[in-house]
Amino acid sequence: MNSILPGAEPIFLKGKHKIGILCLHGFTGSPWDFRELGNFLNRKGFWVSAPLLAGHGTSPSDLANTKWEDWYNSAEEAYSSLQKHCNKIIIIGVSLGASLGFILVKKYPVAGFVSIGGAYKIYGKLKWLSYLAKIFWPLFPFYKKGYQQGRLSSEIISHRVGYSKIPVRAVRELRLAIKKGANSLDKIKCPVLLIQARSDHAVARGNISKLTSHIASENVKIIQADAYHVVIIDTNREKWFGEIYDFISELDQLD
Repeated sequence: MNSILPGAEPIFLKGKHKIGILCLHGFTGSPWDFRELGNFLNRKGFWVSAPLLAGHGTSPSDLANTKWEDWYNSAEEAYSSLQKHCNKIIIIGVSLGASLGFILVKKYPVAGFVSIGGAYKIYGKLKWLSYLAKIFWPLFPFYKKGYQQGRLSSEIISHRVGYSKIPVRAVRELRLAIKKGANSLDKIKCPVLLIQARSDHAVARGNISKLTSHIASENVKIIQADAYHVVIIDTNREKWFGEIYDFISELDQLD
């Protein structure tokens, strides 16, 4: 495995009380996406853990050689480590991270769940690549990653730590992870906050409705944001930090 890229290192911040926030990044991303949100929540007294998922934060060739189970194992190990310090854990998952979090709920107690751009099913170009990966990846092992046109500033893109190209071989594993996550939604009975960009390029139309109709919880809040797919790194991110903190604060008051 290649060395971890500067800025892609896992995040682990000690808190003042026994509530832990497990932050799971997206496909081809890294814990960098949680740096600001993690520090914000830690200042509020929460423990924060943002693991680096297997195959991420090093080289796209490493990601090409991982399975969805490897990503899940990274998330599960981080949950178990955080559980040693906290009596209540809240998951914040971005895209793929949300799917991994959905799967975790089947096995572990979760006090609350924040899904940011979480998908009910794979969508668009990635969908077709996932089915044709075995044919295409030997000939075209990578393809260039694109950003939603006009949504994310060039400054943020230039500083963000992640992969600029996607290993085709790993897209099939992404589809499997999303499917496993969707099949776990009926196990989610804790309060849920669903945040999705209004013009999210990474999820299908009607995605929020699908998630809501399959989640078992009777306490689901929906926010449709005028933002990039990963709302917590967009220009107006402090607004969404506040919404997430308010949601977590309400959970604390329910006990």
